Amino acid sequence: MRRIRNFASIGIALVIFAGCAADRPQYHSGLSLYNVGNYSDAEKKMSALKSFTNDLEYPIYMLDLAYVAELAGDEKNAQIYYLTGIAAMEQKLNDALKTVQVVSPGEAKFYRGDQFEHVFAHLFLGRVFFRLGQYNDARIEFQKADELDISANNLTEHDVSIAHYFAGESYLKLEDSNGAAVAFRNVCRFEPNFPYGYLELAKISEGLGRYNDAKNYYNDYLKRETNSDKIKIDEESDKTGILVALIDVGDGPYRAGTVNNLKVKSEYPESGVKILVDNRLYRAYKLDEVFPHAKHEAGKVVHTAKEVGTRLARKAIEIIAEKETGVRFDVDEHDTRRWDMMPGEFHVVQIPLQPGSYTPQMVLLGRNNSELSSQKINRVTIIAGQKTFIFLRGWTGWHRPAMPF
Repeated sequence: MRRIRNFASIGIALVIFAGCAADRPQYHSGLSLYNVGNYSDAEKKMSALKSFTNDLEYPIYMLDLAYVAELAGDEKNAQIYYLTGIAAMEQKLNDALKTVQVVSPGEAKFYRGDQFEHVFAHLFLGRVFFRLGQYNDARIEFQKADELDISANNLTEHDVSIAHYFAGESYLKLEDSNGAAVAFRNVCRFEPNFPYGYLELAKISEGLGRYNDAKNYYNDYLKRETNSDKIKIDEESDKTGILVALIDVGDGPYRAGTVNNLKVKSEYPESGVKILVDNRLYRAYKLDEVFPHAKHEAGKVVHTAKEVGTRLARKAIEIIAEKETGVRFDVDEHDTRRWDMMPGEFHVVQIPLQPGSYTPQMVLLGRNNSELSSQKINRVTIIAGQKTFIFLRGWTGWHRPAMPF
């Protein structure tokens, strides 16, 4: 009798135990549209996945749908999708899915997410709240991301710099200088070459009348700012506005499908970003990278590739599948599923501009600083004395992992 090695790839476990299919055409069509930057149509295509709540990949569907909705500027629905994806990873499973979860290894399990995916799900949800002007809700989500940052030895690391950065920006919006100062000091601690943590601390110190601290922090900023136009903190600074661009760069890590849940870095070519505005180029600075968090947390996972069921339970699932289909299956540990749209890095640049309307351009750089691609950005309005935030996706499509599985 014919034997098939990979139980989950056929989807038979879903048919028998969960009554749904793992390979949704709406999902793959949405990924194809996302891959060419057609975010609105990708969201429309993938929105049909909302009702497939018993699908073993349902949390992945919702997180990717949320991310593409965020890129499409549909913050309200992005908020709903992120909340749904997070709840799905943390939900109490129904009896059908619980059966699959207990006796099935690898991809035959309901996806529960790696620890770092929980971290970034809350972080991205926080970004959506921030864009909606719900700054306290944003702060709460950034704090949750920080609290969930757990390493392989079960210690909380607190080193997701982008969470601290946006927590600081949220505290500033809430006029909480002390909270903002704590957050930006953490940014400086974990990313000492990133200039804007020092800049924000200089502004906070200036506002509190701590002029010596302000001077020291501002000098630290100037030492790290390589762009020609420096942001000022004197009385004249209120006459200009600041364009803050956050760029999601590259492709997130892959799962190697091993019992120790090894993560593998993607070999994406993007290495940097410049923003062209008012005929000047400004280099963005890397604030954080996903792979180190995924690598450090590989031993502490919510969803694990390690076998949970007993040998008898695994044998039972093989017998049931053979009886239903006439095909003998060997279940195994293999699980390479992941949050497909997860970026690889986060870059930030702050640009001082006179009040007015601008049409910036994003320039993606390769490993040798050559230009990979350029993209015009929607028109933005700069207001004196204020920051204008834009959120961008900088990549050239999916790329293979840095080593074979």
